[in-house]
This record gives sequence, structure tokens and C-alpha cells, in this order.
Amino acid sequence: NQIVLAEWKTDPANTNHVDPGSRRELCRIDDPQFNHNAGMISFGADGYLYVAIGDGGAANDDGPGHIPGGNAQDNSNPFGKILRIDPHGSSSANGQYGIPNDNPFAGATPGLDEIYANGFRNPFRFSFDAPTGRLVVADVGQNNVEEIDLATLGGNFGWPLKEGTFKFLQADGTVSNDLSGLPAGLIEPVAQYDHDEGISIIGGFVYHGSAIPALDGKYV
Repeated sequence: NQIVLAEWKTDPANTNHVDPGSRRELCRIDDPQFNHNAGMISFGADGYLYVAIGDGGAANDDGPGHIPGGNAQDNSNPFGKILRIDPHGSSSANGQYGIPNDNPFAGATPGLDEIYANGFRNPFRFSFDAPTGRLVVADVGQNNVEEIDLATLGGNFGWPLKEGTFKFLQADGTVSNDLSGLPAGLIEPVAQYDHDEGISIIGGFVYHGSAIPALDGKYV
């Protein structure tokens, strides 16, 4: 199973059509499991391309293809991360895209240069709130908690140390209110719900329309 990020150009004669011959491959990532693949891509207001990638699949961020302690907490790999790249640059290891200079692990700092934020399980969808530029990520939970995160540069959003605001126990996939032993600095979700209220969170948008004033500024 592989994650492939590729680029096409539109046909100058018909901008509703893609020119098949224009394909350019930016990168290819071996993904160890069939699930929790790349979720979505979107350009931010900074002009960079943001890429959501799940933790490598299976369960508990554990098993074949997973680092002890979880891929999402290991910044030497792309899994369980939001990546940020410049498709117009060439400073990446393969020369096919650029690395923004302010990425937290860019340059000599140990860690994958492309990482923007880490600690996600399956950030299936995200969106930018245009007036503020906030990056709102819907991170699909495992057995218990679904969460919404406000992703920030260099932020660690907890998985698999936490599922929502709870400690996550990798050994059996359960959660606990006992937060002892967790490292400092893990960022809490801005909203969460358990599976008594709903199942996989898909994502949404901050509403700024005029048709329903009560929803103005709300994440739907």
C-alpha cells in the first residue's frame, strides 16, 4: 500500500480538463497497513500545501510498520502527521518540492522536515477558517472518542498517548481518566464526543454565511 502525491496541470485549451501528460510525482510513501492512509490535501493562506496522513493503520498505533510508542509520536516518519510543503520549491530530499523554512524540523533539527504538526490518529479531513487562517482538523478516534483539533505549527495532539482528553492505553485500546505519566505539552482538542453520541468524525467548516445567522462563526 502506497501513498502517492502527484500534480497535474489543466489543459490550457479547456481549463475544466486536466492534461494527462502533465503528471508530476512529488513523493511516494510506503504505508504499512490498508487503513489510515492520506486523508486530504489543501493549500493554506500561506501558499503551502498541507497533507494529512494517518498513523499507518491497524489499531492502537501498534504492530507491523509501527514504531514502539506509536508512529504518531515519532517525528522521524510521516505517519500520524499534518505535513506542509511548497510544491514550487526543490529543497526536499528528492528535489521535487520545497520545505518551508519555519517547519518545526526543517534543516538540522532532528525530525522529518515536512512535518507541520504531529500526534494524530487519522486526520481524515481538515479545513481552513478563511478569516482567521485557523486549521481545524477532524481526527477520527478508535473505540471511544472523536475529536476536533486546532492544529498549530509544531503542535503535538496526543495520539496514541491520548484519545481525546483521556489517556489511551496501547496495550488494550481502552481509555482512562488517570493522566499521570503523560508528557507535558500535549494539546487538548477543542471539542470531542464519545461513541454514545456518534461515530467517525468526518470534518466540516467554519460557517460565515448569511442564511443562518445563528451559525456564524460556528464549526459545522
